[in-house]
Amino acid sequence: YAWQKVNPKKGQRIRRNLAGNPILPMEILLSLAETDMPTQVAVLKSERVPPDLFTEMTVRLARSDNWDVKLAIARNPRTSPVVLTELAKEAVPEGKSVDLEHYPLFMVSCALAGNTNTPPQAFDILINETRPPLPYLIAESPSTPTYILEALMKTKRPEAYFILRSMTRNAGAPRSIIETLAESDIHDVRDSAKVELRRRNTEEQKK
Repeated sequence: YAWQKVNPKKGQRIRRNLAGNPILPMEILLSLAETDMPTQVAVLKSERVPPDLFTEMTVRLARSDNWDVKLAIARNPRTSPVVLTELAKEAVPEGKSVDLEHYPLFMVSCALAGNTNTPPQAFDILINETRPPLPYLIAESPSTPTYILEALMKTKRPEAYFILRSMTRNAGAPRSIIETLAESDIHDVRDSAKVELRRRNTEEQKK
């Protein structure tokens, strides 16, 4: 292929752009999956990558020491729950909050909280990282298990207001939780929960 004949640095940029081409022949897309790591990450963003190849690539790339690669995998909704859970274990080592110097770990945690494919096992780990804004992202994520939302509702942390306010925007939260928040003593939380209830009522009426 022509991209194989240009200088390495320029070729890498060309390969990444090719990977994002929605009409790129599958033969070329698959060949890009065997090149450099940045290009492979770009390939993972394509929904045309066959499931088996996607899984093989994410399992292999998740072992990389490159945190930009791990972050891209953590953000991808096609990444398997098993890989996402392994990333959570790495991002919150020993189930403890990490130091500020480990910012890349924290970014991966935030990405996992926002991934619709993140399983309960991963949230069980992520909930141990208490540094904002991760608790807010967990409270707002439609993937967060109900038992974790219920625990967050009882939190006595200083940032409880922001956690509860975020939870009112959680489209996946059980109705009972939103109804409880709609009776909150906190004005903004109460009003925001009522807005969410009205949205849900409107959606139900359309069905």
